Amino acid sequence: MKKKNKIMISALCTITMVVCMMTGFISDVYAASASISASASTIYVGESVTFTVSVSNGAGYVTLSGAVNDKVWLDNSSQSYTVSGNSAGTLSVSIGGMVADYDTGVDQPVSGGISVSVVERPSNTPSGGGNSNTGGSTSGGTTSGGNSTPTAPTDTPEEEPKSTNNNLSGLSVSTGSISPEFNADTTEYTVNLPADATTISIDASAADEKATVEGTGEHSLKAGTNEIAINVTAENGDVKTYYVKVNVDETPLVYTTFNNQKLGVVRNTDEIGIPNSFEETTVTLDGQEVKAWNSAQMNKTIVFLVNEAGEKNFYLFENNQITSIFKPVGLLGRNLYIVDVPADKQKMKGLIYGEVVIKDEKFNGWTFEDKAFSNYSIIYVMDELGNIKYYQYEKTEDALQLYSMAAPTTQEAVDKTNEKVNTQQMIIYALIATTLVGGGLAAYAFYQLVQSKKNSGYNKKFDYTNDDE
Repeated sequence: MKKKNKIMISALCTITMVVCMMTGFISDVYAASASISASASTIYVGESVTFTVSVSNGAGYVTLSGAVNDKVWLDNSSQSYTVSGNSAGTLSVSIGGMVADYDTGVDQPVSGGISVSVVERPSNTPSGGGNSNTGGSTSGGTTSGGNSTPTAPTDTPEEEPKSTNNNLSGLSVSTGSISPEFNADTTEYTVNLPADATTISIDASAADEKATVEGTGEHSLKAGTNEIAINVTAENGDVKTYYVKVNVDETPLVYTTFNNQKLGVVRNTDEIGIPNSFEETTVTLDGQEVKAWNSAQMNKTIVFLVNEAGEKNFYLFENNQITSIFKPVGLLGRNLYIVDVPADKQKMKGLIYGEVVIKDEKFNGWTFEDKAFSNYSIIYVMDELGNIKYYQYEKTEDALQLYSMAAPTTQEAVDKTNEKVNTQQMIIYALIATTLVGGGLAAYAFYQLVQSKKNSGYNKKFDYTNDDE
């Protein structure tokens, strides 16, 4: 009996081990997986191929890269993508991601890849839709459908890949020298030239005879920085750009004098802001033709000059000479121009001539001698019609108005003035009254004198007549 029990226990253990082994085997067979396949391994240029990504016994996101770029959720399913072979070469697709296993619920990493060759169609092969190879489709890592692997047509030699070399083998300039020294991997160079340089020629050669070079030859130069691009296009179409920055010395070539200072004509005017209503023209300055700007609205012509301190400004050009600085400025909604104040206009009674600062801008103008008017200042500017204007600025109210040439006054001064005027008026009225009274009395006295004389003469005449009788 005991022997039979041992046999039965041994049989049960054996069966249990077999079941466990089978379960493990089945689990391995049906574990979650992903694969990528292609409808053909080789196609002709102009044809298309279909890539199919599949997930078995699981679900998750699969990322595709290469000839196909996508991220797709697959739940024990597949997704297909059709790609055209536009040029000879290779179409490759790689997959990756995490897929959750149906049986264990554990995320498992998946990966794979596949490539399809794209070849030129031979001249003796008729064109037509469809892939050049049919039958089973090739997959990355596994094969779905049939197990056959398509091959390229036996009568079409595989085309040699096109060159990707887009490097230069040399770079040189006709004047000056490039810095740093040429290196195929260095794409930016600098050339420094004197102020009188007007052109430069660039010579460059490609490292690959199948590559093309553009941007060589002669180039015009202006004062300042000139950037020249040299494009190298490889046989496969990839472009690499080399840059040559030619710095032409901006030192002026034409000079003049104004107010005992030396001014040079600025040659690089690309970045300056031209004032409103001005259009480009030319003028002759010290025997040289230079760039200038004219405004018909203002009837003014200006040039752009730099002084010995490096300060650049516009200047008025009148009667073939520089007559004043001309500096555009915006002030409290007005477009004004700072100009020089003539010497005969700098002295004004009760005012001190000098620099006036308003809104961080420096003006030619005046402040008041009377400290009671320290918040007031006067400026001398030109308006948009070319007229000279005096403006009075009051700091506490931040107010700007035309100056009437009458000084401002305090209320205390006004009161004193009114009191003085009233006193003067009283005196005048008293004098008038005194004059009138005095005049009346004098007239009355004169009248009495006249009457007295008349009466005296009449009496004498009367007495004379009586004596005759």
